[in-house]
Amino acid sequence: DDLIQRLDERMQETDSIIRSIKDYVRPNELRLSKEDINSILSKIAQDIEPTIGKSISLKLNLDKDLPELMLDSERISRAIEEIIQNASHFIRDGGEIFLRTGMASSDERKRFSLSENQQLIAIEIIDSGIGIMDVDKEKIFYPFYSTRAAGTGQGLAIVATDIKLHGGFIREIGKYGEGADFLILLPIYKKGGS
Repeated sequence: DDLIQRLDERMQETDSIIRSIKDYVRPNELRLSKEDINSILSKIAQDIEPTIGKSISLKLNLDKDLPELMLDSERISRAIEEIIQNASHFIRDGGEIFLRTGMASSDERKRFSLSENQQLIAIEIIDSGIGIMDVDKEKIFYPFYSTRAAGTGQGLAIVATDIKLHGGFIREIGKYGEGADFLILLPIYKKGGS
């Protein structure tokens, strides 16, 4: 009975990996709608807080004056949740995860070599874990690359794909030893074009 349950769990894990590979290789089309990014992040925080452990606190610093974005809320939610879940594996008891939104600053746009006139919203996910070594910063977004022993290396690859499908950008900008810091920039779509 115990063996059957373990086999069933392994089958579910395998199915999940296969689905995530399909999403990476052949991403489905986005289901775009006008969304308030702060509402999405608030809901994520509410839903995910019980799953990351009582010893980790989740803090929000959301800019209230942001325009709505054209987003696939399910995909963006999945991407942010993946980063938070990953962070929770590297944080000790009493650790923190911060979610911040705001208009992208000049410095944030420069990190991606973007022009000053491109309006973007910044989402930042910062944790108090160990951080990511420089040698791993680009590789963490590759499929099958993981810094966790139990990781499949699919999560952040799909996150990067989902962000790029939205015309956005993602980079890990933290200092190793001081925690991870994921910066996401998403474009603001104007009426009549992007």
